[in-house]
Amino acid sequence: MIKEKLENKCHTLLSSKIDHELNYLNFNFSHCGTKYLKETIMEVYKIRDDFNGNLEKNIFPILAQKYSKSVNTIYCNIKNEVKNMTISCDETLLNQYFGSYFFIQPKVNDVIFTILNKIIKNLAI
Repeated sequence: MIKEKLENKCHTLLSSKIDHELNYLNFNFSHCGTKYLKETIMEVYKIRDDFNGNLEKNIFPILAQKYSKSVNTIYCNIKNEVKNMTISCDETLLNQYFGSYFFIQPKVNDVIFTILNKIIKNLAI
């Protein structure tokens, strides 16, 4: 029971940290792509030690099954949200966040792993 409480507390903390980062980058929380992105980051965090880097084979099928969508639908929704974020967010902020001097739209994997790495550096869970 204590272990379950601790896991719930860690899950809540991780969820709020992800929300903070997504909000900082101007992701729109009313779009399903942002919800899928957040859940992808959560899933990668859960299996990070066993993760081989292939979202399409390891993570997106979990979300596809959960939401009765195709893997391609999950990916396309996330990709569209990354594009929307790139358009709506200040270029200087994006350059600083993703560490580039001239900004090109980041790939889905870049967004996921940059956010996750920033969160892991600040979490002690």
